[in-house]
Amino acid sequence: MHWSGGQYERALAGVYLVSWASWLIGVVWTLISQLTEHTQPPAPVIAGVLFFAGVLGMTAVAALLRNRVARPTGRFTARATNYQRAWCRLTLGLELPRAWRVLVK
Repeated sequence: MHWSGGQYERALAGVYLVSWASWLIGVVWTLISQLTEHTQPPAPVIAGVLFFAGVLGMTAVAALLRNRVARPTGRFTARATNYQRAWCRLTLGLELPRAWRVLVK
C-alpha cells in the first residue's frame, strides 16, 4: 500500500498503529479471560470495547486508503475490491512496518 502522497498520512499511520494494538489487546484479553474463566463484567466489557475500537479504526483507515492499494497479483485477490484488499492487509498487520516508518520520519 502507498502511504505517502496524502495530506494526513502521519495521522492515518498513527490511527492505524493504535487501532491494531487495541484490536490485538482486545483479542488477547478476551482469550485469556475465557481460558481463566474470569467472565465477570469488567474484563469482557473492556476487552470488547478495545476490540471494537480497533476494528472501527482499521475500517476507517482502510476506507481512506482504498485507492492506494497495489494491483492484485494472485487469483484469490483478483475479484476483491480495493477496500477489501486494504482491510485485509491492515488487519493482518502487513502494513505495520510501513506505517511505523511514516510515523517516525
